[in-house]
Amino acid sequence: VMSMIRAAGRAGDVPKALELLRQLELREKQIDTTTYNCALEACVAGDDHRSADTLLQQMVKVGHVDVVSYNTYMKLLLQGHLHDEVHKTLQDMRKQGIPPNVVTYNSIIKEAAARDITSAWKIAEEMQREGVQPDAYTASILGAGLRRQPSKAGLDRVLALTSQLQPDEVLVNCLLDICIRLKDRQRLRY
Repeated sequence: VMSMIRAAGRAGDVPKALELLRQLELREKQIDTTTYNCALEACVAGDDHRSADTLLQQMVKVGHVDVVSYNTYMKLLLQGHLHDEVHKTLQDMRKQGIPPNVVTYNSIIKEAAARDITSAWKIAEEMQREGVQPDAYTASILGAGLRRQPSKAGLDRVLALTSQLQPDEVLVNCLLDICIRLKDRQRLRY
């Protein structure tokens, strides 16, 4: 049934995905969180905010919600640039005892960096205050933001962040590009 829900989601047929979930709920005593998340992903793929919101509330009510559920839901919010909703959802996660993880923050940072690198850095700082450690993808997102708004101070911040990480090829190339744009190749030391 999960594969059918996924197929409906890929086809953008949110009503079918939700109907399959309802049928499964009637037949099975216990549906796992993964199945609910699959239906939630179908709502997101279909850009159906109302259905996604209703389903997430139902998932919370029946106790089948996890960080993947919230990350999936936030994908829809971020696509719609619904920043207030994103912050409300972060609060809801915490109320449910589900702390945001690096994927949660990276999604938010990526959307913010596309608009304004300063906002992206504020979210990265919040992430660290919350005890979530940035990863190479976090640094790559922030580095990509510097490509649009290069600055030596910004490069220093990304380099400081990467000093605690094992950089991947994407991150190294991004940092090299920033150094070249700033004509400051000497600061990149690996």
